[in-house]
Amino acid sequence: MMSQSVVSVAAAAVFDDEGRVLITRRADDAHQGALWEFPGGKLEAGEDARSALQRELGEEVGIHITVARPLIRVRHDYADKSVLLDVWRVDGFAGEAHGREGQPLQWIAPASLGEYDFPAANAPIVRAVQLPDAYLITPDLGDTPPVDFLQHLESRLQAGIRLVQLRAKSLGESEYLQLACEAAALCHRYGARLLLNADAAQVVAAGADGVHLSSSALRKCAGRPAGAGLVAASCHDAE
Repeated sequence: MMSQSVVSVAAAAVFDDEGRVLITRRADDAHQGALWEFPGGKLEAGEDARSALQRELGEEVGIHITVARPLIRVRHDYADKSVLLDVWRVDGFAGEAHGREGQPLQWIAPASLGEYDFPAANAPIVRAVQLPDAYLITPDLGDTPPVDFLQHLESRLQAGIRLVQLRAKSLGESEYLQLACEAAALCHRYGARLLLNADAAQVVAAGADGVHLSSSALRKCAGRPAGAGLVAASCHDAE
């Protein structure tokens, strides 16, 4: 069987001042028709992703990008084609978004994205959009009593932190697990997620939401750790 060519696509998670993200509905007769998507389109010859995105957003929804940064790159293989999605987060734009091609569009809270049907290739994008843009990495406890540590963590959660990595290298395994259980319960009380700087087994035992892998642990992984939930990693070089 001949290998499929890969279609390069630029797409955008466009955020407004209220933190809502823009989605548009594909035409019924299009590939993956009638599903919702993040606006964008195919790269033309000689275009880079940023230039293609500027052009596509102008043509599709009538806005001009002023502030943008890369968010995620996703390759997905459908039965009939393969796509490489270069996705950017747009936090500033000029103009008022509207469907210039007659397509419906909506501004919605990221937490509500699961209520809409997207193409399968968009699943990692939805997850990336729903992640907070700030990530708290806790300092080691040192001589700090766990109760004081948890009080400080709660103050950060009250300030709006919604993603936390529990890093406590000075603790033994049982002490770490006990602290992780309490930290997970505290985070969940505020609608936040907790990643453990540990292994996947401790994530499950503590009821946490994911694991953070060191660069050495990452190199030993043959695949995604089972039961780990969210997976983060330290990458100190290109390898």
